[in-house]
Amino acid sequence: LQSTNWTTALQQCAALDGTAGIYGWRIPTILELFSIPDYTSSSGRMFNDAYFPNGPTGVWVSTTAVYSALTDGFQIRTTATPFDSQLSPKTSTLPHLCIAP
Repeated sequence: LQSTNWTTALQQCAALDGTAGIYGWRIPTILELFSIPDYTSSSGRMFNDAYFPNGPTGVWVSTTAVYSALTDGFQIRTTATPFDSQLSPKTSTLPHLCIAP
């Protein structure tokens, strides 16, 4: 997974439009990302170790906080127990996943 700031992550996902004939690529919301954890992961990480060995400790989500939406975005801390969200400056660099409908 490539690490970028929040704005670049949004742009990279949007740039995937048309890939495999699919449109609407984007960063997942907090709720979408919390719907896919692998609770059987032997490392205690959020994502399946077979697909994401030594996976990231946090990833960007598209959800922002109302009071700081211009400057902060949420990240999901994938190694926290239980997994949780944390505000981070949008200028921070974190990995991201892209999803499509």
